[in-house]
Amino acid sequence: MANIELKDIDEQIQRLQELRRIVADPAMASLLDQLMASKNGRSNLPHTDKQGERKAKKKGTFVSKIDETCKSFGSERFTIGDVIRKFENAGNTFNAKDKSVAVYSAMKRLEGRGMLKVVVKGAGAKPSLYEYIQRFPRE
Repeated sequence: MANIELKDIDEQIQRLQELRRIVADPAMASLLDQLMASKNGRSNLPHTDKQGERKAKKKGTFVSKIDETCKSFGSERFTIGDVIRKFENAGNTFNAKDKSVAVYSAMKRLEGRGMLKVVVKGAGAKPSLYEYIQRFPRE
């Protein structure tokens, strides 16, 4: 059997037990999380439940923002690039790695809902042209 130092193992067990005691205390666990976060290059601001915040946000927010952006073109034709520029100029930001893919996906949903239509189908380097379908409120 390998030459194992029992004294070293006992010391590690003792350290792990101390760590377990610290982490079991919610206040100490929060402090430890903050310290570790600052060491990993993240903000050292107090921990917030970001996952809970994301779940609280209404689903489809991005699609609705793209809908508003497309609506702002009125009867004018537009491309995905036009939507991206107008979206960003309005102060919005993208969470997606590829803006074009995110906007394309949202616009496909809007097209499926009958809110957009492809006027000229793009090919190669030539982008598709879209038009917002104006809907009049029912009386």
